[in-house]
Amino acid sequence: MTTWMTLANEPDRAYIADYRCLFTTSSAQTLSFRFSADETAQLFLDGKRLTEGPERGVPERWYWKVVSTEIGAGEHVLSARVLCFGVKESAYGQLSVHHGFCVEDFSGLLKNWECREEEGLLFTLPYPDWGTFPRVEVTEKYCDQWIYGGG
Repeated sequence: MTTWMTLANEPDRAYIADYRCLFTTSSAQTLSFRFSADETAQLFLDGKRLTEGPERGVPERWYWKVVSTEIGAGEHVLSARVLCFGVKESAYGQLSVHHGFCVEDFSGLLKNWECREEEGLLFTLPYPDWGTFPRVEVTEKYCDQWIYGGG
């Protein structure tokens, strides 16, 4: 099953979106899926960095990244932090069509996804570092436990 997700109310400025799926397995097995993101994503499994991607493409050729990892029995959290900087704040070589995160689940475990915008962040252009992603400033008490299964 392929799931395309985006925030219900997308901001018209730079932001970071979090997506997560809580799931339980009764025995050890292989978690297998492929994903894509606009613009790019960092994936975590049970709070540990799993991978990032996909590779940069062009609107006519969008890339996927395949992930396969062994998991034990019990409760798990698969989460993605998706960078959404848009045309003005994005890195020079980054293209964007429309923000979102897409998962094609081969294992049948990833069924119920949630999403939210990360709060408490301020983005500024990386002057004089031309062509890179914006600088991120934490503007208030910030805790990213949501992507790990809490909150």
